[in-house]
Amino acid sequence: MTLWSKAVAVAAVGGMAALAAANIRINEIRTDNPGGDINEYFELWGAPGASLNGLTYIVIGDGAGGSGTIENVTPLTGFSIPADGYFLAAEATLTVNPSQIDLTLSASALNFENDDNYTHMLVRGFSGALNLDVDTNDDGILDLTPWAEIIDVVAFIGEGADQIYTSTTVGPDPIKGSPWHLWRLPNGLGSWNFDSFDNGTPTAQTDLVNYATDTPGVANPEPASLALFGIAVLMLRRR
Repeated sequence: MTLWSKAVAVAAVGGMAALAAANIRINEIRTDNPGGDINEYFELWGAPGASLNGLTYIVIGDGAGGSGTIENVTPLTGFSIPADGYFLAAEATLTVNPSQIDLTLSASALNFENDDNYTHMLVRGFSGALNLDVDTNDDGILDLTPWAEIIDVVAFIGEGADQIYTSTTVGPDPIKGSPWHLWRLPNGLGSWNFDSFDNGTPTAQTDLVNYATDTPGVANPEPASLALFGIAVLMLRRR
């Protein structure tokens, strides 16, 4: 093989890796639960076997420097999307589908912020650090972008005034502010949904507290499946 052929082959492999990374999506997130935060997690969707090398999951919220502080950094190099298409990173204390965990994290390592505005990102080529302020004048425009590419991003909206760094937002919940649990339908490429404490949705608060719509590490059910599940739960409660 000539040097030119080798260079082309290396470039092709790199291009395929970048394409695979670009097709990975954030699919489900839980940031809060009743009592201590034992069930925080994030789930990624992608093609089975797709490498997560070079990817990092980060959360931008607030800190001593105001808005734009990187609050969470989870490197994903060395992992790949499992055969079922869903990669789960969760605390060791997870009580919902714990057998599905692909990356176990300590409570201090994950420790998602609650009840505020914050931005969750999946990025490639992260070169920043925990507690780095990427919005130095708190105007909602990133002054530093210590990554090569944003693969996916979503922001939680609560009642605070902290800045967010994407137009893809979910919330606020009319009762609680920032949503506790987000999931996508259809999986991977669909719109974001969240359970609400709003009394206008009678079963939502119960679902949220009892993890009825949480499916960490597996496919998020379609609305018809959720309805059937809710009927089954209701029948069990009436016995």
